[in-house]
Amino acid sequence: MDKPRATVSNLASWHFAIGWSFHRRTDEIERRKLRNLLLQVDQEIFLSLIKFPLLDQVNLHIFWFHSIIGNVLVYVTLYEFSSSSSINGTIERYQKICNNLETGKSLAVEETKQHEMEEMVATMTEKIKQLEECQEKLLGVGLEAYTVDELQELEKDLDLSLKNIRARKDQLLKQQIDQLKEEERELTKRNAELKKLELQALENKLRDVEDVEIGLFLGPTPERRMSH
Repeated sequence: MDKPRATVSNLASWHFAIGWSFHRRTDEIERRKLRNLLLQVDQEIFLSLIKFPLLDQVNLHIFWFHSIIGNVLVYVTLYEFSSSSSINGTIERYQKICNNLETGKSLAVEETKQHEMEEMVATMTEKIKQLEECQEKLLGVGLEAYTVDELQELEKDLDLSLKNIRARKDQLLKQQIDQLKEEERELTKRNAELKKLELQALENKLRDVEDVEIGLFLGPTPERRMSH
């Protein structure tokens, strides 16, 4: 039984020593290593207790005393570390990083919009430049630097443009003529209908006049005499 007692006692002493070292350390990496080592020692002690359960109460109390003291030192140190200004600084850095990320996203969106606007402006500027050059060619302005071949090409383009213009003009004139003819047919139809109505009204009026003249010529009818 001496071997397991010595093993458990040594493990308990190591547990206390690791807890004390953890309490004295300030470097986060060293503390993480000591915390992992402390967990390994706890596991070894637990396995020793399972393998050798016939320990006397004295060694068991010594083990628990060292373990409790070591754990207290560890958790007190963790509490002090979490309550210190370093954790507040960590939180502030985290919040600052989050704010910087949001600001970075906003800046990225603004930069994208600005880049799109710059591309649109550049495209419109290029189109305006092309239109101005085309206008100058049509007006015959700034032709001094053109060669004979370029002038011939320009002349061909102008001839083609004139053909297109004439074709479009002829098309519009044809459409206007067709529209005028349609309006003429509509007016002719309406005039015919009006003349028909006028003739019918005139015939009705003449019929009424004839009826009156016949009545005056024949005199009063028997029905009219009886009424008088």
